[in-house]
Amino acid sequence: MQNNRVVITGLGVLSPFGNLKDTIKGINNNVNCYDTKHYISVNSEIYGYPIGLVKSFDTNNRKFDRLVNEADKFAYIAAKDALDTYIPPHQTTGVAISSLLPGLCNISDIQKDFECNPQNIPTGNFFKVFKNSSSFNIAHEFGLRGECISSSATCATSLQNIILGYRSILLGNMDMMICGGTEEYHPYLSYLFHRLGIASKTKCKPFADDRDGTVISEGAGVIILERLDHALYRKANIYGEIVGTSMNCSDSLTVSTKDSINECIYWCIARHNIPDRDITVNAHATGTILGDKNELEAIKELLPNSKIKTYKQYLGHTMAASGAIELAIDLYKQNFKYLLKNSFGLGGTNCSILIKKYKE
Repeated sequence: MQNNRVVITGLGVLSPFGNLKDTIKGINNNVNCYDTKHYISVNSEIYGYPIGLVKSFDTNNRKFDRLVNEADKFAYIAAKDALDTYIPPHQTTGVAISSLLPGLCNISDIQKDFECNPQNIPTGNFFKVFKNSSSFNIAHEFGLRGECISSSATCATSLQNIILGYRSILLGNMDMMICGGTEEYHPYLSYLFHRLGIASKTKCKPFADDRDGTVISEGAGVIILERLDHALYRKANIYGEIVGTSMNCSDSLTVSTKDSINECIYWCIARHNIPDRDITVNAHATGTILGDKNELEAIKELLPNSKIKTYKQYLGHTMAASGAIELAIDLYKQNFKYLLKNSFGLGGTNCSILIKKYKE
């Protein structure tokens, strides 16, 4: 078994603010990006929920656009930004990118067409709704023949993809992995969160005493992982080194319990004797009443002197993309010694990843 050191060499983001630099600028200006409201009629009552939408983007690839859904386009733009001008090795580079509900808008269209005249449905439309559409479309577009992974872990999807990509390089299967998550908005998400009682009608306020729920947004985050010696050979910019990962399952379907979060964080950091004051926690922190309570209690119990950062008050909850987008922000800023990122998903999936600031 190989135990390669794995570093992060590329960051790509597409959010309602724009690219990674635009996103950081919006955060530094202390503004949020969810200035649009979606209205839902429930039992003759109208509810208006703020949402964050990607307002303008262009893949500059018309052939690609015809074959994919909106989330795939988001991921492609973020992947191009993350790779910059580098052309990765085709046989030893894999992709691990997916979303919570890929092509949900396309599914609605297919259903309507199927009820009217199924013979008129283009077969290509079905490829827009596959769970692995983002991974295989990006792999094909960049000519990659390595591992193709498509985790489906709701709001923890992108962080789980990063962990799986990390383990692939760690074991010597791949030299590089293009990892992350992507999400396009659909009104069903607003209705789902309304039914669950976790949708805010005003704004997302992580860990605040008056928090009342989360705000749904869309976008994509992509992280490039690479074997250290491969990155050094090509003189790549290194944003950090992954030194710990953990995944587990909560005993609750709707919200991760404090004990399960505690265990996930513990096993991520357990083999490192790091003073908690040296750890910056990039929290999941969705602004929900119970979810934030459980996460904060777990962090304070294990890492009472750590610095805690949150970003959903600016970005909203970009669902499957949230872990990668929020991680990219702190990696770009480089204001950490050790960075612990948490992501927790509906259904009980917990993920944590520990990154050390890279020094030669």
